[in-house]
Amino acid sequence: MDKPLFLAGGAYGCVFSPYITCKGKLSHNYKFLSKIQVRNFYSYNEVHMGQKIIKRMPLEYKFFFAPAVHHCDINIKEFMHLGIDSCKIVQTQKKSPFILLKIPYI
Repeated sequence: MDKPLFLAGGAYGCVFSPYITCKGKLSHNYKFLSKIQVRNFYSYNEVHMGQKIIKRMPLEYKFFFAPAVHHCDINIKEFMHLGIDSCKIVQTQKKSPFILLKIPYI
């Protein structure tokens, strides 16, 4: 597979499998998903809350939550070769800054 599978899209972003690295390469690691979002207060809040959950529940969080375990700011133009334009947010917010979240697949 040379392109990630579009799993879902919503008001805040889109989810793809397998994980896309911060360098725009497909990882072939199906234990993680990628969530692409517009970079704003809400995306950073999701990262921050995930870090708090992991810190407070280091052994148990995997049973209850799927927090972002890694994130990076991305230039969306460098990811278009992966076919992520199936994401409505990417189509409508092309000039906005984006963030990529690495989330465990449950």
